[in-house]
Formats: sequence, structure tokens, C-alpha cells
Amino acid sequence: MRASSVYDGMKPLEAADIADAIAWVVTRPAHVNIDNMVIRPLDQARIDKISRK
Repeated sequence: MRASSVYDGMKPLEAADIADAIAWVVTRPAHVNIDNMVIRPLDQARIDKISRK
């Protein structure tokens, strides 16, 4: 299938990466508001820019 090769050559995010980000957010002091967070792998600078090795 063509779709399965989309991430060939790049390291995608893992569940542990997202869990770590969530843990960081919920451990901020009560006066801190995290308004926005963008999480993407280093190999992907933008949705249309991917560095494949």
C-alpha cells in the first residue's frame, strides 16, 4: 500500500512523546495557562517539509 510508506526514513512520534508532553502540561503551576502546543517529529519541519534519511 502506498500510504504505509509515507513515513519511511523518518522517526515518527511515539505514544511516550505525547504522554511526556501531557505530564509537563499538567505539572505547571496553577497560575500558568498553556494555550497552545504543537508537537511534531524533528524530521518534519512543516506538514509539507519532511527530511528522510
